[in-house]
Amino acid sequence: QDESVDLILNKKKDMAVKLNTHFKFSANLDDLYVEGKIHKNGITDRLFIVKPVNDGNSRWDCKSLNMNQRFDAVMMDKTWLERYQTGLIPAIGPSDIMLAKMNLIVKTKKDSKLNKVLHAEIFEVIDIIKNNEEMKNESFHF
Repeated sequence: QDESVDLILNKKKDMAVKLNTHFKFSANLDDLYVEGKIHKNGITDRLFIVKPVNDGNSRWDCKSLNMNQRFDAVMMDKTWLERYQTGLIPAIGPSDIMLAKMNLIVKTKKDSKLNKVLHAEIFEVIDIIKNNEEMKNESFHF
């Protein structure tokens, strides 16, 4: 409560700057540091769902077949999610693929051809492609 902070530059004690210790920072740091980030909106991708969310609305563990990258995604398609969780849409099984439209925030890496997905939102589930004999002949790299 009675704390104070003085900032002294260049050993000039007589010119100390008093800092406000009651200051509360409320900005989102991710919004401030946008250099090297790319926003990709409306991307259509094929996703292998590593861990579907059968209750609640937590993040879905996905692997993009187009980017060959694993990340968590927020399910924004609430109508589809409700239908899925109430059993109106069959459960997603092993090797089933979700065709979805997403918004991504991607961090570019200088020394790599791969970019890192920082944030993903699935805003529309287009289809669930069920595992079948035809798909077994396709090459999926997990």
